[in-house]
Amino acid sequence: MSVRFDRLRDRYAARAERGGSFPDRVTFQRSTKTKGADGGIVKADPLDTSSDIPCRYKPSSAREISLVGKTIAGVAYTIYVPAIYSDELIDVDSECLAVIAEREDSEPERTFSVVAPLRYEGIEIAVLCQIQD
Repeated sequence: MSVRFDRLRDRYAARAERGGSFPDRVTFQRSTKTKGADGGIVKADPLDTSSDIPCRYKPSSAREISLVGKTIAGVAYTIYVPAIYSDELIDVDSECLAVIAEREDSEPERTFSVVAPLRYEGIEIAVLCQIQD
């Protein structure tokens, strides 16, 4: 069973390297906090946990609610990435931001807040997220 799984994972990783099923690139960033001189928490620039990972993303669901006369819209996205890329596990959790690189065909860079990474049998990670304001 383990040998079969390793072969499947290797084929999947090779396909990811070629960019066949993953047309976009994502970088996962985790915010850092340090203790300031006065004892308070100071936010620093986010650090890249995994960068330039091949991915594909799509809207998963959308909703619209009305609160006190104001309409609020929300769209959930799913970003799919290989679980292992360049022989390293992808490091992503709900504390991360996902930054999708700008495409050559005028698709702008997008930043998402990660809600939950869902790992599927060690082959692919589906990262549920929402667009950052």
